[in-house]
Amino acid sequence: MTTPEEFLRIKAQHNVDTGSNKGTSNFAEASEKAEATNFLSNLKSDLRIGNIYYPGCSDDSILEPVFTGHITYLDDRIVRRDAGKLGFLSNFMSPPKEIVDNSFDAAFIKDLHLHLKEDGQTASPSEKLEAILRKVKTNGTIIYGIRRACPKWEGELDFLRKQLELSNIQLPYSNLNFEVFFKISI
Repeated sequence: MTTPEEFLRIKAQHNVDTGSNKGTSNFAEASEKAEATNFLSNLKSDLRIGNIYYPGCSDDSILEPVFTGHITYLDDRIVRRDAGKLGFLSNFMSPPKEIVDNSFDAAFIKDLHLHLKEDGQTASPSEKLEAILRKVKTNGTIIYGIRRACPKWEGELDFLRKQLELSNIQLPYSNLNFEVFFKISI
């Protein structure tokens, strides 16, 4: 029998996993979204980001106020069909042929799905990160969206920093919600 605490934990995790918690339901969330939009707008302008790749997007809309029409979404469960956006149903380890290496100005990573085995694949976390980074042009940008509310993603940012450091990638910007890296080579 499930205890009330266990039921609430399972329900909360279900909301995180399905995106049911993504609406702006209070002032703090609305303020955070406005701050994120401002930060991303400055990045887009300062770094001249034209097109952006978002693998593992689910139904997240954080990029849309700034990059509408310039986002290529990829997810293994959801096909984004919103106007002005490109969406593909696939996983980032074997993306469709339309998603070409070295073609994006930036990639947005909200989480690396390091805890998942996609389609039974046994790729290492480093191979998963490399699959995403191959799509970004040299001197392109990698934007990592920090998810403090999701404990199963703890440690991912440390992993990302370590891997990017090994891959000659530099950290030019950061704030409470994002860390931004330049891809020098890979």
